[in-house]
Amino acid sequence: MVATAGASAALAGLVTVAIATNIGEILKFPWLPPRAATSIALLVLVLVVSIAGLMRPQSLFWFGVETVAFAALTWLITARTAWIRLSTRRVHERPVTQLTQEIGLYQLGVLPFVVGGILLLTDDTNGMYWLAGGMIAAVVVSMLTTWVLLIEVLR
Repeated sequence: MVATAGASAALAGLVTVAIATNIGEILKFPWLPPRAATSIALLVLVLVVSIAGLMRPQSLFWFGVETVAFAALTWLITARTAWIRLSTRRVHERPVTQLTQEIGLYQLGVLPFVVGGILLLTDDTNGMYWLAGGMIAAVVVSMLTTWVLLIEVLR
């Protein structure tokens, strides 16, 4: 948890600075600012769950409550991004299948936290494995999204 807290905090800071360098290009497209928010939100989710996991003594139940709450807030951000992406589809004429895959990636970064949190609520330590998988997925999805914001937006 210490490593993921530090790594996600550093990555969130770097992603924020990187987005700021391309903010002019990002703001030209209505679907990119929410995508940037999702990228940062996924890293912040890893950060806050890691910090919550470091708080001792704390029962698995309360850690599960915190995890589900943080994951739900992040899911709302990803759902908003998905809605904006679908509602602006006509503007950029991307195929629905491509948008669906992108939205699926966002969910891949959040849903393991929900499952892990629910397992922890029931005092099932297997929830920790789901959290570890969610942390890995969230970082990978965030980095893929950041790549688009930094490189693809300039093409």
